[in-house]
Amino acid sequence: MRKKILAEFKSIKKNKYIIIGSLFFLLLSFFISKKTTSNDLYMQFLAIEKITSNFDFTGVGGHPIGFALIGSFLKVLNLDPLIIFYYAQPFISSFCFILLFKIINTICPCSLSFFISLIAMSSLIIIKAMNQFGAEIFSLASILILILYTIKNIILTNRYNNINLLWLIIFSWIAIFLRNASMFIITGIALFLFICGKFNKKKYVAISTLML
Repeated sequence: MRKKILAEFKSIKKNKYIIIGSLFFLLLSFFISKKTTSNDLYMQFLAIEKITSNFDFTGVGGHPIGFALIGSFLKVLNLDPLIIFYYAQPFISSFCFILLFKIINTICPCSLSFFISLIAMSSLIIIKAMNQFGAEIFSLASILILILYTIKNIILTNRYNNINLLWLIIFSWIAIFLRNASMFIITGIALFLFICGKFNKKKYVAISTLML
């Protein structure tokens, strides 16, 4: 009975930190965000017309096609991609805090996880990213999802079934589709799993190739 009460108390305390942090970044992002976009994403939005009419991705250039694909889908639904992403960004910022908190909370107590997550998400780089619609916040969310999934379902549980590896590959592709630089972090994750002895050499090469 005592253990059950303590578990419930820890759960309430954890949820309190999550609610406070997520609401803070939700409101902060809404307050400072503007209905503008970065130059990279502006180029991708310009390519939407060719994509929807001829399925031509040449206008995207060397940028990843993730946002162009999502924007094209929204355009087909007669929705303005910039407005949708503008309103989605505060929620994604809030979601990033929750993901980061859960990742750090696997090794740190709730209070310390809260302050580390708060400080990390309050960096000038991320605050600047919230000022306009850019790939940074959405890319950060995709990477944090990948890291959290790897920790929860592979590292801590030692479950290396095909389903877990398939989701690992899917989350990696999503991250790369949103931002090419994600490949460096994904390479680091795969290398970490190999160093920890989670994969043999053949499986490491195969999984790394599929992830990238």
